[in-house]
Amino acid sequence: MSHQTITTPAQLAEFCRQLSKAELIGIDTEFVSEDTYRPELCLVQVATHDELAVIDPYRAGDLKGFWQTLATGRHTTSQSSLHLLGKSSDDGWIVDSPGLKVFGLAHIPPDALAEAFVELRPLLGHCRFRDCRHDREPGCAVQQAVMAGRVAPFRVALLHRLVEESRAARDPVRRG
Repeated sequence: MSHQTITTPAQLAEFCRQLSKAELIGIDTEFVSEDTYRPELCLVQVATHDELAVIDPYRAGDLKGFWQTLATGRHTTSQSSLHLLGKSSDDGWIVDSPGLKVFGLAHIPPDALAEAFVELRPLLGHCRFRDCRHDREPGCAVQQAVMAGRVAPFRVALLHRLVEESRAARDPVRRG
């Protein structure tokens, strides 16, 4: 996957031409508000199936052309979908959803979260213990897959963090 840092108006214009041909675009923005109460855009990260780019808005200048490229009807989302970023699941995933401002998993029971991890689904139900937490239990199929390099350790760590957050959100003592 190629990557570039965009720091000039000419680079930004060329990138927008390339971006207009992309089937899928993912963006992430970073803001800073050190000296003012009003946040200022300080970084835009853009991903397509084969390109990663970082746009420095201070150096690249006016971003109006970039925002217009994103606003074209071709990139309008009408239903949620999950897309592979790059050529393998190690490159990551992008969730494309219409009008989503907040994403949460509180409605999913903690013991059902593992099903949300596509790469874990074939392993579920193959652990020695039926109530396996996929942590340190002997005979855990998920941990065996991590040790064999078939599942990325950070994905299992993410599962554990989400399960912990889900349990905490459902704890009546914490909700007070």
